Amino acid sequence: MLCHNYIFFDSDPSIHTVSPAELKKQKTQFAEIIARHKNVKTEAYATLGLKAGTRFGLWMQADSVEEIQTILAELMHTPLGAHLKITYTLFGLIRESQYSKKPPEETKATERRYLIVYPFTKTKEWHLIAFDERKNMMWDHVKVGKKFSASIEQVLLYAYGVDDDATRKTIRRYSRVSANRSRTRSR
Repeated sequence: MLCHNYIFFDSDPSIHTVSPAELKKQKTQFAEIIARHKNVKTEAYATLGLKAGTRFGLWMQADSVEEIQTILAELMHTPLGAHLKITYTLFGLIRESQYSKKPPEETKATERRYLIVYPFTKTKEWHLIAFDERKNMMWDHVKVGKKFSASIEQVLLYAYGVDDDATRKTIRRYSRVSANRSRTRSR
């Protein structure tokens, strides 16, 4: 199953202390690392002025999350990486949909001029809607993109963001419950 990771970066003010010649060298080194990791397909997109708090984004695809983490760790430990901060990430997998009988297509990153990523959050209220109604709503959603399939490639992923509010609350709640159970057991 192909892993997709959208990682957005901003630069630290310290980047302004780097000379233009040195910055060019650091960018080249950064790009060489990406090129060397052939097992991770990476596309870069400028986001300045398009997404607040970011300068660029990387769309990374690999057979495992560990491959993505390996290249990302290497990038963040470069001289350029010392001046970058990750501001936002989305991680997802393509898997069979409960709304379709067709097997999912493994989509590979292609060189496109633009990339639009938007989280389609399904809340508790979403799951309270009758299945057939949800299915129709999903098909209406997909049809819009298919109408423009000559110029728009859709990649529908199942994703969970560790940095979203619902997940943070769940993790905190789970941590409190686990801590309480540990205290109870030790008594």
